[in-house]
Amino acid sequence: MRGGFGLFALVTCAVWADGQKSGAEAHKVMETLRNLMSSLEEEAKSTDSLDAARVSQCAEVQSKQQAAMAQQKAALTILDTDLQEYQAAVEEAQGSIDQINATAQKWNDEASTVQRITRDRDESFGKEQSELNSTILRVGKALRGADAKSALDLRQSLSDFAHKKDAVEQVHRDSEVR
Repeated sequence: MRGGFGLFALVTCAVWADGQKSGAEAHKVMETLRNLMSSLEEEAKSTDSLDAARVSQCAEVQSKQQAAMAQQKAALTILDTDLQEYQAAVEEAQGSIDQINATAQKWNDEASTVQRITRDRDESFGKEQSELNSTILRVGKALRGADAKSALDLRQSLSDFAHKKDAVEQVHRDSEVR
């Protein structure tokens, strides 16, 4: 609009300076300038409305972009929270795995101990069995010979055997308890 006013002033000055032209020509020039000024004002209004529409459109786009960014930020926050929960679950699972491994190792150690005790008991039982066989042989001799000394030895052997048998049974009970 300012450009239109400047052009109007410039032309008016040019017409005024050219005093030798007739009034009819000046009137035509003035009328043309008024029409030009009116066209410029209408174009300015049209441009202003286009600019307002563009500003409104830009504001709408900017608002949508800000809303989309806010949604993305919220989604990112949710994903971050989910990631932290998954990491915590992984750590918990690892703790469970470590506990299971520790328990399995304890069971393996206990199984080894039971195997050792069983082996020791079986060896002891084998010795006791051998002693029992020896005692039975002596009993047989004592019965055949009716030897008094052999009978006393037999009684002592049976007593010793009973004590050893009780000890072996106690070890066996103890190993079952473990």
